[in-house]
Amino acid sequence: MVWSMSLPHSEDVSVIILAAGIGSRLKPFSEASPKCLMELEPGVSILDFILERVRRAGLRRIIVVTRREFSHSIRARLPNDVELVELDLDSFENLYSLWAAVGRVDGSFLVLMSDHIFEYELLKRVLSEAVKAREAFMLCLDREPSVIEAEEGLKLMLLNGRVVEADKSLKPLYGIDTGIIYCNPHARKYIEEAIRLRGSKAAIKDALNLAAAENQVGFVDVTGLLWKDVDTPKDLEKARKLYWRILGRELTRPSDGLVSRYLNRQISSRISISLYRRRLYINPNIISIISFLICVCGAIFLALQSFLMGGLLIQASSIIDGVDGELARLFRRVSSFGALLDSFLDRLADLSVIMGLIIALWPLDQIIGIISILASANIILVSYLTHLLQGSGIDISQIRFIPVTRDVRLFMVFLAAILGMPLIALLYI
Repeated sequence: MVWSMSLPHSEDVSVIILAAGIGSRLKPFSEASPKCLMELEPGVSILDFILERVRRAGLRRIIVVTRREFSHSIRARLPNDVELVELDLDSFENLYSLWAAVGRVDGSFLVLMSDHIFEYELLKRVLSEAVKAREAFMLCLDREPSVIEAEEGLKLMLLNGRVVEADKSLKPLYGIDTGIIYCNPHARKYIEEAIRLRGSKAAIKDALNLAAAENQVGFVDVTGLLWKDVDTPKDLEKARKLYWRILGRELTRPSDGLVSRYLNRQISSRISISLYRRRLYINPNIISIISFLICVCGAIFLALQSFLMGGLLIQASSIIDGVDGELARLFRRVSSFGALLDSFLDRLADLSVIMGLIIALWPLDQIIGIISILASANIILVSYLTHLLQGSGIDISQIRFIPVTRDVRLFMVFLAAILGMPLIALLYI
């Protein structure tokens, strides 16, 4: 049930969030509140949403740039360790906002727009790819934007794997920028040159085009990932709907197996999101215990050779087992004790399933007896190896493609049980 995990080298990357737009197209709502403080759900603003994902990625140095008239309301919502840069000018473009903060950071930095929401995987992907890049700028490219996003977004022109031009007036043949830009240290040269040429009227596209002329703008393809730019009241309405889809997607863990990813999570995440939206908090440890008891009941039915009911209960337990961690993450109640309890009960539940199958097959011949011992050892070894790899900092996301994870094993027990084939279930588990 881990909710926060630093990405490689992320601690060396600063973050600059641009929050100085006046939100003229969001009036009258923007007259009462800066655009970045508009809420996606009660108590969660767009800026809160962005900051949570930045923290989750392990990015520690954060600077927010805003107008002086917004500074008091924004500072009230910021953690103490987030820096705030105030701008005095009445009229300026987004590159000027960026330039005001660039002098405060060393090394590489990430530029985020305070009116964009995005799923965590998008941020993770650009950070993972950009650390290997040599270009000054790395953009996030969406090749299949919606019609509205394509009309209003910054279009990109590509050639030989690089961006050669960026402008809103281009045709969206190659895709658009999603508002997340990774900048290597030499990006400063192009930012400063654009400011020298255009002053406070310089836009980010001006620096990008200067860099593109020298083959210094690359991109990361994020097509298919969820994001939204909020410019109008209708955009805000769409962003609030997309927000729940993003939360649902982000409940999937990198280590989830095939069954968990494509079946169990599709059900459990809907249950968790539904409870969260209604603010119905159930202690995740209670969910873990309920899942365990259901699995034990399933094992008892297997022992009684009521295979259909046993299989259904075991699969139901597997689905409900995902709800505990999802609720812990949604309500920000993740704990090491909860993770330990969940893992311990999972092992006991698996052993109860094996015992149920053994009793159903009793008496056992020598070969089946050996298989039973191996099955019991297997559930312990797979769990131990997974935790050992995680503890060593090794990426375990590829394990999900190997059909030995707990979700797959329990699903095979379910299938074999409803087909009346307990021996097959024991062989697979």
